[in-house]
Amino acid sequence: MLSLFRFDGKIPHDNPRILLLGLDGLAKFHGANAQLSVILSHELFHLYHFQVNPLPHDTDDIPLYRLVWQEGLATYVSHVLNPDASLSDVLLDPRLANEGPGFIPAMATSLLRDLTTTDDLTAGRYLAYRRVGMMPSRMGYLIGYEIVKRAATDHSLADLARLRGNALLELVRTQTQALAAQ
Repeated sequence: MLSLFRFDGKIPHDNPRILLLGLDGLAKFHGANAQLSVILSHELFHLYHFQVNPLPHDTDDIPLYRLVWQEGLATYVSHVLNPDASLSDVLLDPRLANEGPGFIPAMATSLLRDLTTTDDLTAGRYLAYRRVGMMPSRMGYLIGYEIVKRAATDHSLADLARLRGNALLELVRTQTQALAAQ
């Protein structure tokens, strides 16, 4: 479909059983050399994740920790399924992959204060793409990826996909604290 350059691929929260691919967005955001296998792995994992771990009925009340987890988990799985892909490829952003690690402690510290918020503007600071700024955008994807990578040493992907509620919040909080202390 045409997204009018609003997205490349997405699962609408109000209908988490469908995948929308914006061909115009794919071309604009990722160019002729887009890593389609990485993008499709990421988005198709979201479909699976929402089947085994459904979203709450009121999708306006999804806390930030779950959004960061969802994106980090999909990014991690896309890396597992595309082992030759670079971190830049799976994050879909060379700047985030190259410069982002240096900002992790500061952003993780900030994220700790915001973990349970459901505010869209706050979530956007961690997950939305911005063209300008000293810090790379979408730091929540990188932090989520690092949290999942750490958790995957002790848990199967099937178990990680099913984590929710307080167990998920505590895992995200503990790992975010560790990232903040780096």
